[in-house]
Amino acid sequence: MQSLPVANPLDAEALADAIEVEVGSEREPDRAVIKVLTAEHLLAIALKVGRPKGRELILRFAEARMLDWNRLRELLDRHGLTKMGEISSADGNRGAQMSSPKYPDISDIIARKEDGRRELAALSFSRKLAILEEMRERLAPLRKAFEKRRAKLATTSES
Repeated sequence: MQSLPVANPLDAEALADAIEVEVGSEREPDRAVIKVLTAEHLLAIALKVGRPKGRELILRFAEARMLDWNRLRELLDRHGLTKMGEISSADGNRGAQMSSPKYPDISDIIARKEDGRRELAALSFSRKLAILEEMRERLAPLRKAFEKRRAKLATTSES
C-alpha cells in the first residue's frame, strides 16, 4: 500500500476517481475503507514521474487486460502527458517510448530490501504460510474489486 499526496491536478483527479474498497478480514470488527486508484491514473502518474517502472506498468496492466485504452489516452491528453509516452493497443503494440532520465543512488534502499528478504527467508515454513493467509484475507476485498473491474472492462470492450 502506498500513500499518495495530492501535488498536482492529475493526483487530485486520480484521488477523486479512486474506487473505495473495504479492507480487512471478515473476523475483524474494525475494517478500513481505502481508496484505490484506477489503472489508468496509476499509469499516467507513473509516466509523469518518468521512471522505468512506468514502462513496466504498461506491460503488466496490458497483459492483465486492466486498461481502458481510450480512457488512458484521454487522461494523458487532458494532463499534457501524451508526449511522455506513446501508447498503442490497436495491433498488440503495448510499449511506451520515453526518454531515460538520470536517477539518484538507491543502493541503501536495495540493501534494506535485501536485509528484509533475508529476515523473511529465516522464518519457518509454517510462519510463512500464516503470513500468506493473513495477506490473502486482507487483500480479498481488493481482489474482488479487481475482478469486478475486469468483468466490467470485458463487457464494455465486447459491446
